[in-house]
Amino acid sequence: MAAGGPTPWPLWARTEECLVATARLLRTLHDAAATFAPPEGAVWRRYNAPALGAGEAVCHGDIGPHNTVYRAGLPVAFIDWDTIRPNDPIVELGAAAWKYVPLGDDAYFEASDFGTRPALARRLALFARAYGVHDRDTVLWALHQAKQRSVDATRYFPLTPAQGAAELRRVATELEWLDSALVELVAELD
Repeated sequence: MAAGGPTPWPLWARTEECLVATARLLRTLHDAAATFAPPEGAVWRRYNAPALGAGEAVCHGDIGPHNTVYRAGLPVAFIDWDTIRPNDPIVELGAAAWKYVPLGDDAYFEASDFGTRPALARRLALFARAYGVHDRDTVLWALHQAKQRSVDATRYFPLTPAQGAAELRRVATELEWLDSALVELVAELD
């Protein structure tokens, strides 16, 4: 399976309770990080980001179920902080939505053992609202930026040219899917 590709999801991970709890945990992380000022000259392991920009906080950088600890079917912590870096928390919200809602075409859900595609507009609205974002424009921007910016991260991966090309094709396919699904995805947001 290629990096970033779908994997089977346990039934408890598909629940709305787990989805909402994950968005709240992410918001707690971002709220805590908003008060942290990295020391001058801080070095980020994988990313060349010398200082926090306006509206940025120190974010996880690789948020997703693969880096989440669950207890009794609910998220309790995030792990694997090797990609921590300054970022716009709303962009990380977008990256999290791709992974936790999750977002993708029918083939993605088939490969994830969902059987059928869940109600994406409902799940996305639940996730965004639990985080504290309610408007369509912010959510759409976050989804687009998260995917678009993920291309930059590939320069830090030890990829062969063929693997790099495959990753760029995967991101392009996901952006094309996003463009075709925009109206449907935000139907339940304000």
